[in-house]
Amino acid sequence: MSLNINVNLMAYNANNRLQSHFSNLSRSVQKLSSGLRLNSAEDGPVDMGVYNIHEARLGVLDRGRYNINDAISAVQTAESAMARIDELLIKMKEVATYSATGTITAEQREILSTEFEQLAVEIDRIALYTEFKGIKLLNGSLSTKNNSQRQGSFITANKKRFDEANLDPAQNGLKIHFGPGNNRLEDYYFIRIGDLTMDGLLKEVGDPKVSSKQKIAVSTQHAAQIAMETIHTAMLHKEKNRYVMGLMQNRLEATLRTLDDEILNITGASSNIADVDFAKEMSNFARLQILAQAATAMSAQANVLPQIALKLLRF
Repeated sequence: MSLNINVNLMAYNANNRLQSHFSNLSRSVQKLSSGLRLNSAEDGPVDMGVYNIHEARLGVLDRGRYNINDAISAVQTAESAMARIDELLIKMKEVATYSATGTITAEQREILSTEFEQLAVEIDRIALYTEFKGIKLLNGSLSTKNNSQRQGSFITANKKRFDEANLDPAQNGLKIHFGPGNNRLEDYYFIRIGDLTMDGLLKEVGDPKVSSKQKIAVSTQHAAQIAMETIHTAMLHKEKNRYVMGLMQNRLEATLRTLDDEILNITGASSNIADVDFAKEMSNFARLQILAQAATAMSAQANVLPQIALKLLRF
């Protein structure tokens, strides 16, 4: 290498090395301060893409957990109201049994009839006004089919799948979406609750167009005897809905546990991709510090080297 003062190649080389070491040192400081190995795409383009996909899925699954918890609360609200209806139906059957005996007077039977009617009114009130976040649960708006025909999203009582193309969307029920896609078999299903008003409970008794008030009464001994059978039918209809609520709650909780497991596994995978290994990065940081210090010292020395050429000019 020639000795000159116009171009100091050694100083350029030392400065280039110094800039490189400081750039690497800056990235190391960023990783240590953020706790992330991936702070920008340049830290790993492929890893960053995979990490973002994981983060997107985690966001959706976390919202799915919220949806599932909401659905569980809705089912619990419906089931609790059904328990009250159950108590009222039992009381109605007791009143009907009392009125069916011949040892009471007409006046007593009239009092029993009034109580019987008030119990029916209370059942209607519960069924019509039980709601969750403004959604009516027991008035029949969530289902136009009997719950024994459907359990959840796509499985019937005889374990056959529904034909998506031929299923009336208006009869789907309350849609619970929890997955990252829009696949009926994987990402959502429906909660269906029948009509638990008196008209709905007695729909299978006689003419479905006739109101419940005309189907059931305890104003006479004979009517009370018939009412006992009619109330039994209503209780069976209510139980079909209530046991489905238990099945749905178990299913929702199982789905929730599955989501929790998936979120845990994806979180672990994302951590492996994006989180910095502090032990390894601290070692790298110390190495870069030493290299930067060495490059700084050599840059200073290289800047002094042209002075050697000046000594040749001395006489």
